[in-house]
Amino acid sequence: MWACIACGIGYLMMGPTPLLPFLPKQTWFITLGLVFFGLGIGCTIIPTMKCVVIGARELGFPDNISTFGMVSGLFVANFHFGAFLGPTVGGVLVEKIGFEYSSTVIAGIFATALLVITTFFGFRRWRAANRGNPYAHLADDHSKQNNGVKYSGDKATPKNSLTSSSQAGSQPLGIEKSTVHESFPVTSHGKPEKLKFSEILRRSKLILVLMAVADFGAGCAFSLPAPFFPREAAKKGASPLMTEIVFSVFEFVIAVTAPIYVVVVKVVVVVKVVVVVVKVVVVVVVVVVVVVVVVVVVAAAAAAAIVFDVILLIVLH
Repeated sequence: MWACIACGIGYLMMGPTPLLPFLPKQTWFITLGLVFFGLGIGCTIIPTMKCVVIGARELGFPDNISTFGMVSGLFVANFHFGAFLGPTVGGVLVEKIGFEYSSTVIAGIFATALLVITTFFGFRRWRAANRGNPYAHLADDHSKQNNGVKYSGDKATPKNSLTSSSQAGSQPLGIEKSTVHESFPVTSHGKPEKLKFSEILRRSKLILVLMAVADFGAGCAFSLPAPFFPREAAKKGASPLMTEIVFSVFEFVIAVTAPIYVVVVKVVVVVKVVVVVVKVVVVVVVVVVVVVVVVVVVAAAAAAAIVFDVILLIVLH
């Protein structure tokens, strides 16, 4: 919330906006606007990852490396897709209406985001407060295991029928803890059950979509200041739009390849690669040591032979 305010103020100062003609146009004031924007955009980007992780937990995904990889891929893809679109939109705005009005438009976008975020999370917190603990669905794994309840989204069902009503909230008798995360639905064979998007509650869907849009907006906001230097592009004979399209291609490549990296690079593969590298290093070190020892022994033998020959020649003469 405060990050959106800081970013909006920063853009109004960077223009500076024509809506406030009394604002100075000196370099120090524009630099101060960049400082405000830098502080705000950092606060906008960093919490998004955590919010998406919380949203994934609410959807019933387990707290493991696979879920974190999926969330990371979603975060990076949305952010860099926004970074791909941001310079293009910024270049169009600068060419059509100028940088002063462009910065005002972007400040208005931040104000809209502030209004949406405040309304949504304020209403959500109000509803949760009226129903009880607003963070009950974010209970840690230990409390979920002790309660003997299997969580799926916002629904809770007894993990085993052997748990009596008098033992509700305690560990089921004679039942070992499952190795599968308690917040993730499991089949009768103990394997994770695929979660259908249609079964997810509307509120949880909205949260995940909102976080993805916020991440996308963060990427846009991060790259939109690129057209701040349109005159430099004009000096080199290129229009601001064409210059920003070149930058956007780079960001688009990152947005496309980020999810692929998440799928390809698994923890097991990384561990195997590390083990192989360690083995190769050990083998190389052993070979080097053996070669050094052999060279030293051969050199010592040759030196001893030379010394023996010299002594023999001296004795014979």
